[in-house]
Amino acid sequence: MTELVWEIVEYPGCLQSCVWGWRELYAMARRRGESVRGGRVVLIPAYGGGGLPTSGGGAGDREGDREGDRAILERLRAAHGEGAVIASVCAGSAWIAAAGLDGGRPLTTHWSLGPALAALGPGVRVAASELVIDHGDIVSAGGLMAWVDLGLHLVERYWGGTIADDCARTLVWDRGRKRQTPYSAPGSAWIPLRADQALDRAVAWISARFTEDIRLDEWAAAGALSPRSLQRHWTAAFGLSPVAWLQRVRVEEARRLLERSDAPWESITRSCGYSDPATFRGLFEREVGWTPGRYRGEYGILNRECF
Repeated sequence: MTELVWEIVEYPGCLQSCVWGWRELYAMARRRGESVRGGRVVLIPAYGGGGLPTSGGGAGDREGDREGDRAILERLRAAHGEGAVIASVCAGSAWIAAAGLDGGRPLTTHWSLGPALAALGPGVRVAASELVIDHGDIVSAGGLMAWVDLGLHLVERYWGGTIADDCARTLVWDRGRKRQTPYSAPGSAWIPLRADQALDRAVAWISARFTEDIRLDEWAAAGALSPRSLQRHWTAAFGLSPVAWLQRVRVEEARRLLERSDAPWESITRSCGYSDPATFRGLFEREVGWTPGRYRGEYGILNRECF
């Protein structure tokens, strides 16, 4: 069996908790058995300085070394060209995008950094609601502590599910997490990945009636756009089609009501523009990854006030 090489890019300002955590996890997996697949994985940690660690050829949001940035990007491109898997967590996905390794495929990052990551280039696609996105040659994971999720994902990929489960039990970590949505601030879907003034009127119109029955042609006309133009502009700005975005903001409204009220699910369903509680529950669970009951149990203000 070819040995698995687990290599970490320690760039200036990266979080040492990721660096040492990955090393410990690698050692933990190796103690439990040999990897079933060989190869090379290059891991990019989260950034501890806020914002993104690089913007490509320059220093991004940190006061860094431009030559150092270029050296890291060249290192990543070379490793990828040699067949290595490039994996990142949180703001570390900026290095993948800046190196041009994403190839127009979606990346995830911390849920609050989606617009910053999208700003690296018009071809950068962001899916920040996802916890881990694996394209085979590149893998990205969500915010900060998602280094554990990414690490366990790679352990499963290279050692198998049994060893990954065993490592997760040792770490007391839930391997069932799939999405970042439960941890994002309700209302974040209203923040576009890319600003587009052509949508100002359409945004204002939908913000006043997003829980009503909506026809795409009326929505487009309110924004002085054709339905096709609305579709194109909205998808580019928000990373979702108008219909998918509308579903997301309705789920976010449900999250807000679950947090701030004791209203039953049937009432919340009607308040969010749906008539069938079961259908809306299914949408909520797909979008959030949790049941409404679990979400209220975790974040409901009435529950918190009991303690």
